[in-house]
Amino acid sequence: MNFLNPPEYFFREAIESVFAQTYGRWELLLVDDGSTEASTAFAQEYAQQFPDRVRYLEHPGHQNRGMSASRNLGIQQAKGTYVAFLDADDVWLPHKLEKQVAVLESYPEAAITFGGKIHWYSWNGEKGAIDKPVEIRLPHNTPLPPLTTIRDYVQWNVISGVCGILIRRDAAIRVGGFDESLTYCEDQSINYKISARYPTVVTPGQDWKYRRHPHSLSYTYRTFALDKKIALELHFLKWVSNFLKQNHIDDAGIWRDLYRTQRSMRMQLVEMRVSEGMSRQIRAIRKLFRSARSGNRALAEQ
Repeated sequence: MNFLNPPEYFFREAIESVFAQTYGRWELLLVDDGSTEASTAFAQEYAQQFPDRVRYLEHPGHQNRGMSASRNLGIQQAKGTYVAFLDADDVWLPHKLEKQVAVLESYPEAAITFGGKIHWYSWNGEKGAIDKPVEIRLPHNTPLPPLTTIRDYVQWNVISGVCGILIRRDAAIRVGGFDESLTYCEDQSINYKISARYPTVVTPGQDWKYRRHPHSLSYTYRTFALDKKIALELHFLKWVSNFLKQNHIDDAGIWRDLYRTQRSMRMQLVEMRVSEGMSRQIRAIRKLFRSARSGNRALAEQ
C-alpha cells in the first residue's frame, strides 16, 4: 500500500480492510512516498504494533518518487508468491485475497487475475448516495490467452483498477514492474506488460471499493478541461504504441483498435479547437458591432 499524506480516516479503513481478509497468509507493506504529515508516524505505529504482519518502507532520503516507484519498491521487498495493491483511500472486500489466490493456484499458467469493483459513493453516509457495482465484461473463470485483455484496454473498455488485481511476483519482476516514466494511467502499465506475456483470469463479482471523494486523483482529473483530458489520454496511448512496437506485438486487431481510439480522440481535439476558434471570431465580431453601435449613438447625440 503506497501512501502520501492520506486522511487518517481513509488510511485506517484501508489498512483494516487488509486485516479483515478471510485469507490469512498475507504481509502488508506500507510504502511511504515522502509524506510530510502524521501519516508517516501512523504507518510506523502499525508496523511496530504488528511486526510479523506489517512493514514500513520508504525511499532513500524520504523522497517523493511517485506511485509507480512506490509500488515497485513494494514488489521488490515483498516476500510472498503473489502481490496485490491497495491505495490508501480505498478498501478491499473481505474475500478478495482468498478468492484471487485460489484462482491463480487453479491456473498456474496465468500471471494475473482481477474482478470488478464498486464505485463507493456512500462511504460518508450521505443521504441518497448509491454505490455502483462494475462487472468486468470478459469471459470469467478461464485463462484468457496473452494479448486478449489488451484488446479491451486500448478501447478504454471497463477494466479493474490496480487495487483489484493479484499478480505473481516473479512475473511482475520479470516484466519490470510499473513504468515509472508515466504520470497518467501509470497504474495500467503493469496490466499491459503482464497481459502481453501471460494468460489472464477474470472473475465475476466485485472485490474492492473505489472511494469516490473530491480529494482523489481521479476526481482532480475529472475537473480538467476536456482538451487537457484528451491530451493526457493521447499521451498514454502513445506509450501503449511504443510498448507494442518495442515488444514486437503485431496483432492486427490491437493496432486497428488503437488507431481508431487515437483517431477519435484527435478528431475531438480538432473539433474543439475549430469550435473555440469560431467562438473567438464570433465574440470579436460582436465586440466590433457593440463598438460601432456605441459610436453611432455618440454621433447621433452630437
